Order: sequence, then C-alpha cells, then structure tokens
Amino acid sequence: MDSNQLHLDQLEQQQTRKNAARDIKKAINKWTRDRTDVASKRWVWELIQNSLDVQTKYQQGKYKIKIDWEKDSRRLLFAFNAGPFTSQDLVALITGGSSKPFESGKESELLGRFGIGFLVSHVLSTLVDIRGKICPSPGELTNIKEFSISIDRSSENEQGILENIAAC
Repeated sequence: MDSNQLHLDQLEQQQTRKNAARDIKKAINKWTRDRTDVASKRWVWELIQNSLDVQTKYQQGKYKIKIDWEKDSRRLLFAFNAGPFTSQDLVALITGGSSKPFESGKESELLGRFGIGFLVSHVLSTLVDIRGKICPSPGELTNIKEFSISIDRSSENEQGILENIAAC
C-alpha cells in the first residue's frame, strides 16, 4: 500500500468516527431530551430484542436473560447467555450503528436493524460498562476471547464521544 492510500484510509477512518460521534450525540439527545417518555419504556424491550437477535444468529435453544437492579449502587445489570459478540457486533455498539443486515422490502429473522436498541438504553446512563465474550464471526467459535470496555457518551460535545470511540 502506498503512502497516499494509507493517508486516505486514515482520513476515511477519522471521518467515519466523526460521523458516528455526531450521530450518537444526536440520537442520545433525541432519546434523553425529546423522547424520554418513550425511551423510559422502550429501553428494556430494545435490550431484550438485541439478545433475541444473538440467540437467532447462533440458533441457540433456550437461553436466559437476567436483569438486576442494585438499588444501593444505582446500577442495572443486563446479562444474557445467547452467544458471544462478534467483532462486527462490538464495533456497531461502539460506533452507534447496527451489525444486522437491512434490505428494504425483505423479511429478516432478526428483529432489530437500525442500531436504536443500545442508544435508547442511554436514557438510563451515558456510561455503560460492557463485559462479555467475543469471536471474529458466528462461524469462528473456536477463537473466543473475553473483553471489557467502558462506553462513555456523557460528553456534551462530539469530540468527547469521538475520543471514547477511539479509546474503545
């Protein structure tokens, strides 16, 4: 790869992250300022829907979802055992998008497609710790590793969110 191509690739990555930060900030503002009445009821459904999509992807039978509210520490724990994140899933969470295919007019066995689910959960907190297992793709289940990241959307500006995207 020549230096011009490398430079263009770096600029493309920077612009993609800037766009993601802008879209994330816009979505969080929408849910936490303009649509809190809807978001306060919708977040739990969106998280459950995301776990159902993982279950569908790995074609698991029964699986469990656990939701715990730790009143003293004011922490909510949402856990499920449907399967690991793929690398693409994790990048979609970090950049505020969706890793699910979307083809207009086609039926999909997956429920979500727009990347709304996780962003709606920011009505509860703009700082989210995610721990889990990750694999390169659903077909590569032999190379599973554990991971832990903190997604911080608390910044009042896009630059802070952009920095967190890069850190993640």
